[in-house]
Amino acid sequence: MIGRTLQNRYHITRLLSGQGGSSDTYIAQDLHLPGQPDYVVKHFRPQFDRDGSRVAPEELSIAKQYFEREAQQLYNLQHDQIPKLCAQFEQDGEFFIVMDYIEGQLLGSELLPGRPWDEMSVVQLLADLLAVLRVVHQHGLIHRDIKPGNVIRRSKDNRLVLIDFGGVKEVATADYSRSLASPEPRTLFLGTPGYMPPEQAMRREAYPQSDLYAVGVIALQALTGRPAPELPYDSRRCCFTYQTLVSVSDRLQGVLDQLTAADWQQRYADANAAWTAVQALPTSPTVVDNLPLPSSPISAQPTHSIPPTIVASAPSSTDSPPVASPQPPVSVKADQHKDSRKPSGRLKKVVLILILLPLAAFTTLMYSALFLFPQVTPSSCNLNFAENDYSAWYEAAMCYSKRGEVDQSLDYLKRAIELHPQYRDESQIYVDFYPMRNDPRLQSLIQEP
Repeated sequence: MIGRTLQNRYHITRLLSGQGGSSDTYIAQDLHLPGQPDYVVKHFRPQFDRDGSRVAPEELSIAKQYFEREAQQLYNLQHDQIPKLCAQFEQDGEFFIVMDYIEGQLLGSELLPGRPWDEMSVVQLLADLLAVLRVVHQHGLIHRDIKPGNVIRRSKDNRLVLIDFGGVKEVATADYSRSLASPEPRTLFLGTPGYMPPEQAMRREAYPQSDLYAVGVIALQALTGRPAPELPYDSRRCCFTYQTLVSVSDRLQGVLDQLTAADWQQRYADANAAWTAVQALPTSPTVVDNLPLPSSPISAQPTHSIPPTIVASAPSSTDSPPVASPQPPVSVKADQHKDSRKPSGRLKKVVLILILLPLAAFTTLMYSALFLFPQVTPSSCNLNFAENDYSAWYEAAMCYSKRGEVDQSLDYLKRAIELHPQYRDESQIYVDFYPMRNDPRLQSLIQEP
């Protein structure tokens, strides 16, 4: 491709990024414009899968629709933080999209292992990411593959630009249901392990809240200095346990926990709701879109985000104590009238007894149930079996799962799947390993190799 001129206009000069056998991205010069500025050319070759094998004709048809969809969505999403579509064409059975070249660096190059960001920088990251994502959701779209590799920090103003809209999906439509129902949608499976929420990784469902989960994981990655797959996760409580690694204010913790809730219905309704919550944080910068939402008035004074401040150790933050505002004088008569309406001491005791009696009864019942009907937990797991006995490996994995030994369970499950790939059935694993269902490592394990 390098050295080739497309449409007698776009001269390919270098490879920007390769994505295997189906799609590559290049830098090209526009020979028709003064100065021959650089543009990004996405070369889409749906005839071949990522492993180099040929794609079936029915999958080729779907892949072509994905290409046309990316071009259409880029055209519709006119926003300063989304690359502008310049051209779309087909040549020699291959497809091309020409977009504005965004000069900058990938967000992933800033998220360095062992280098946590301070809380202010994390809040700025959330505000800038959600500012552009709320426009995507406003158009009734879901990105489905938000990750540091699909976010560029633009050099000229340090703002974040969201790229790669090939996996965009309309909200509440049945489009591409055929690809979702396919037992092995190798070419069309979207999302990146570690950033995919449970509903997308295990059931291949996507909602606006699915994008929010990915944004929350990116923020946790920045806050802790740990890659997404290494973020601590409690499989029993189905939540990230980053609080053991870093000190964070209660209000930011509340936002992060809601963004990354295991149940998508427990997250914010969409990017606009999450953006509003971030704007209310004490350390939040004011971020204004070039395309404001009519339902969400925003400040008239825009300020751009700045590169993160990286700290050597976990940041600590404490909320400032509230300052009491002066109270207006209250008349003595008003106070006497107010006191006369208070319940008597005897009435308070009666109400307290009525509340505590049912509570005491419930507590007694729970303790009785605990001792009379204890949970059945295996005292040990049978490890005396042949090396190639895949069913025994699977049963041992389930045994360790019931004992709460997640690491051991994942190791044995991995071996069982290697011996018997049919165990990768995600619906069955979802039942047999229910306590671990939201563990990102389990989600990665059941994906196609």
